[in-house]
Amino acid sequence: MSRSENATTPTVSKNPAAPAPTGPEKKRTEVTAPAILSPTPSQTTASPSASDNPVTQSPSALKFPGSVETIKITTAEPMKQQAKKARTQSPVVEQEVDDLLQMSRPHRQTLFEGPQMVIYVGEKSVPNVAKRAAMAASRMLNDHFRKKPESLEYSFEAGFVDLAAIRTLLVTWPLQSSKEFQAGEVPFQDTFEENMALLRAARFLGMERYTKTILKYHLDYLKTSLPEYSEIDTVERMATSDKDPLWTSMVNHLTHSRFKGFIPDPEEFAAFLDKHPKLKAAMEAADEFFKNSAAKEREKKDQRRPAEQKAGENARHQRWQKNKKRRERESATAESL
Repeated sequence: MSRSENATTPTVSKNPAAPAPTGPEKKRTEVTAPAILSPTPSQTTASPSASDNPVTQSPSALKFPGSVETIKITTAEPMKQQAKKARTQSPVVEQEVDDLLQMSRPHRQTLFEGPQMVIYVGEKSVPNVAKRAAMAASRMLNDHFRKKPESLEYSFEAGFVDLAAIRTLLVTWPLQSSKEFQAGEVPFQDTFEENMALLRAARFLGMERYTKTILKYHLDYLKTSLPEYSEIDTVERMATSDKDPLWTSMVNHLTHSRFKGFIPDPEEFAAFLDKHPKLKAAMEAADEFFKNSAAKEREKKDQRRPAEQKAGENARHQRWQKNKKRRERESATAESL
């Protein structure tokens, strides 16, 4: 076969095990993903010998002498878009905010009937969230899905909440509680940081009632103990606002400890504060507040002192008068005898 014939018609071997025809060395493209072969119009017509005995070949077995094979590779759509397409329209869920701790086990199990939804944190997601259970447990999600009843997803900004904490609150814990006779609160996590992340997520979801024990434990710890530097940093990062009870408890205790000289490494602590301007400013504000409060208390005490002194003098005079009358009565009784 001439070179011109090779250039227009792909040669297909009838016997897959037979050696390929001789000719110029051809380049091959290694394909590891599904590929779509796009031959030129002149290449779509097979040779007479190939049409008489058609042989099914994989794309990698076809040769195009004299040119490099042209291959189009289709790229998969982003997983998030595929998930949206895969989800079918679900019926609207009518569910009030409820207390899972007070529900019977059969009642808790019914919360997993119906559609499932997805919670996104940036590009990451927590799938398989029972929509009814989420609406029963979370005030925030209940409000959201009442406004958008046909929605099957909710999104947080990347880094706003911890993905593992969301999974614990909306998937792991509800499923576990549905298997127990009496539901308990969300259990403690393994580390201080994980507990702080859990409390932050619970606060934004409106699920504080299920983390009361964890919150109380850490409030007591921050009010009575000096936390590690890593723990101070974690509380600062996880604080939901300037009025977050964990944050204010830590700031007040650190401020009081510094004022009383209880900080064991004051120089290192001062250097730490220089790297954490938010904490430094909060402690300075707390210092000023405590000083003003003490001054006001002294002023009130000074204002009360004259009145208290006068009241004390009046009370002493009344007691003296009472004792005088009692002694006069006793003397009169003794003389009559």
